[in-house]
Amino acid sequence: MTLQLTAYLFVVAILGFPAPAGASSPRPPRPLKTFVSSHYYHGTDYDEAHAYGPQALPELERMLADPAMKGQWRSIVTTIAYIGSPESFHILKDFLWHRFTGVVDDATWGALLNVPNVMGTIPDTPGAQVSKYLAMGVNPAFWDSLPWRERVHSEHFHDLSLVMSISSINGLGCTGTPLASDVLGRLSRSPYHARQRNSVSEAIDANQEVAEVGRSAFIKHVHARFDGEERKLK
Repeated sequence: MTLQLTAYLFVVAILGFPAPAGASSPRPPRPLKTFVSSHYYHGTDYDEAHAYGPQALPELERMLADPAMKGQWRSIVTTIAYIGSPESFHILKDFLWHRFTGVVDDATWGALLNVPNVMGTIPDTPGAQVSKYLAMGVNPAFWDSLPWRERVHSEHFHDLSLVMSISSINGLGCTGTPLASDVLGRLSRSPYHARQRNSVSEAIDANQEVAEVGRSAFIKHVHARFDGEERKLK
């Protein structure tokens, strides 16, 4: 998977953010397993995922532990993040660091790579300092101690750490926080690796837009831009 493709998958992964404060969330119309097993052209729908609420996390965590659900792990990871509970952060961090050892297969790798991407949609709380965690993750060295490897980037050990750092940059851009602005600004002047530059630039723009207009308006703009590019290709 190229770094450019990683950045593209970031856009797809985050499509669908919460409604503005005070807006009501739709009641989930489908069983949770049906939801995570469905295909979404523009990515998992945030409003529907968020509406399941923290009470859905135990079931999602069981699905994430079930090898039979491996094909849906990426969607499950996104849904856990979109629920937006402090517990979402801890479930995903545990999945990333304490679940696997050795070489993982492609489906598992896709789910693991998605974790930092979507973590930025979990609000910061005293018990889940998501922005701080992702800010640490922009340094490739942060990922050098991962207990697992995947079969492509791990041929060159530091490539895996670099790809995970770019996933963290993407996630940090979703937070809309002052910390993200500071960290991304420093990275734009002095990146850890030249291949981080494009993602840093995109994340700076995303973080600023989220901070100014909110996630709901930001994601509508992403939808519009994405749809426009799709029409150009037809």
